[in-house]
Amino acid sequence: MATKITAKKSKNRKEINKNKKNQGINRSYIFAAKALIRKAKRTLSLPADPDLFKTTTKDSLLLILGKKLFSVLDKAVKKGAFHKNKAARKKSWFAKVFLSKASI
Repeated sequence: MATKITAKKSKNRKEINKNKKNQGINRSYIFAAKALIRKAKRTLSLPADPDLFKTTTKDSLLLILGKKLFSVLDKAVKKGAFHKNKAARKKSWFAKVFLSKASI
């Protein structure tokens, strides 16, 4: 049974509603980052293209996902969903694990 938080003063009710709204926004950034990482893991498991002279679709997908992930992480830091060091760690990890495996 969920407990409903009630406030006696209008100011406090507004603050509670604002906090709930911000919590939802923060969750959306966190889930977006997790989804992009999952997509990158799935893309990495795709079979490689045998043609070595052109960039494969897997490599281009990883680059696109990397750009999107970096953008989402920067926006999350700007909004306060992530600390800047956490975002930097995630970016570094992504570049090391995924972009190094892409044959660019």
